Amino acid sequence: MQILEIILFPIIAVMDLVLTGAHAVTGSHGVAIIVLSFLVYIALIPLRRIATRIQRDEMELQARMAEPIRDAKARYKGEAQFNEIERIYKAHDYHPIKSVRTALGLAIQIPVFLAALLLLVDHPQMQGQPFVFIPDLGQPDQLIPLPFGAGFPVQAVNLLPLAMIALSIAESTVAPGLSFRMRVQANIVGVVILVLIYPLAASMVLYWTCNNVWSLAAALIRRARGARQDTPA
Repeated sequence: MQILEIILFPIIAVMDLVLTGAHAVTGSHGVAIIVLSFLVYIALIPLRRIATRIQRDEMELQARMAEPIRDAKARYKGEAQFNEIERIYKAHDYHPIKSVRTALGLAIQIPVFLAALLLLVDHPQMQGQPFVFIPDLGQPDQLIPLPFGAGFPVQAVNLLPLAMIALSIAESTVAPGLSFRMRVQANIVGVVILVLIYPLAASMVLYWTCNNVWSLAAALIRRARGARQDTPA
């Protein structure tokens, strides 16, 4: 963890500066987290646009190669099939390893996610701080009580992580231009993040839930713009 803190120190330092400044202005740790999430989201827009353009180019290239590759698989077997597919790849200046470009958007998110994690999870200023319906930003929210006795190991369910995954699934559903594979990939990533983030302090989950709110709002705006462009004059 110390190695990560050293590597991500510039990002953590900037995020901490924004968080401290937002709290000084608003007087609320919860609002400061929301402001931090929004500003980080805005700051990453240029990188996300580059990633989206690269992902779109990858999808278009794979679509152009799809029919020739299907024909090659139908007509050839064994080494002949392999050589023919390699010829198709070479003709399109493509290598299968380039398919990892579809995960570029996730790669952009990982350092920021880890920086927020290191900043917020054990942040001393969050301990004991309530925000709206969250009793303590320094602890898991435990907002859904379970109807079990005191001896049961789990007494409540955390609501914020469930809201976070719901927003993530909604975004992957409404976001325009995503292939089926990319939607499945986005949902798998959302579930993995849910598992990782579920037991963490509400401060961190609030940050990431807000990030999903901004992403969903942006996807809805893009979808609405696309619908208007497709509407005949």
